[in-house]
Amino acid sequence: MIQVVLTESQVSRLTQLRRDAKTRPRTRDRLEMVRLANLGWNIPKIAQHFEMTESRVRHWIKSFLSEGFDGLKDRGGVGPKRRLTAPLVAQIREMTMQEGRTWTTVQINDWLLEQHGFSMNRRY
Repeated sequence: MIQVVLTESQVSRLTQLRRDAKTRPRTRDRLEMVRLANLGWNIPKIAQHFEMTESRVRHWIKSFLSEGFDGLKDRGGVGPKRRLTAPLVAQIREMTMQEGRTWTTVQINDWLLEQHGFSMNRRY
């Protein structure tokens, strides 16, 4: 059983973050999970309240316990990095707008593979 016991300063900080307009909604939900755990709610009850899995709630509570409030923030850079960047799109746009040649999506895909080592899904 995971137990959350907040100090007065942590409760104050939690309340401040929950009321801050700059706090993202998902982070606000995570703060509320911690608040409810501090009030004695168990993981299944919190999960039911937020309509999410118990493992997800457990993840955020454990993250808070190990990292504090920083553990509740969205982590940037999770997942694969975007390969088709804005500068590359601009380069493709410039390349395809030149006079004297018409490009198909298959040709652009082949060019991406040859020049940059990846191609996009050909369905698009």
